[in-house]
Amino acid sequence: ALARISQFFPQALANMAWSFANCQVKNTTLIQSISAQSIAIISQFNPQNMSNMSWAFATMGIFDDPLLDSISAAAIARISAFPVQELVNSVWSIARLTFVHRPLREAISSAALAKIMQYRARDLSNTLWSFARLKSSDQPL
Repeated sequence: ALARISQFFPQALANMAWSFANCQVKNTTLIQSISAQSIAIISQFNPQNMSNMSWAFATMGIFDDPLLDSISAAAIARISAFPVQELVNSVWSIARLTFVHRPLREAISSAALAKIMQYRARDLSNTLWSFARLKSSDQPL
């Protein structure tokens, strides 16, 4: 996989990271390669790829600032296209890593508020926990 990582598309990268997180596997070299390739092609990531990648790194407890910055910039540009699950996973991920990125937090908050009627109880609970962990008091949300 390492020799071919530059040929991987966003879904394959996100799925690999997700699988490592789910299986609690930490192959540092491969994870760094996934991160580098993801940054290189972040403009091709869809909301699910971005949220799955964020979730995977948060679940593994890996704070990868360049990757998080890259995902944040891409997510902000397309936040209105994020379905509820991807919004919830994204804010949970940044909260889990205590990644304080005010523009992303504000974008997620606005998008969540616009879709609040689509949130299930668990989605709302996880979102509110995440904002509390980030010590954010977004008044409208």
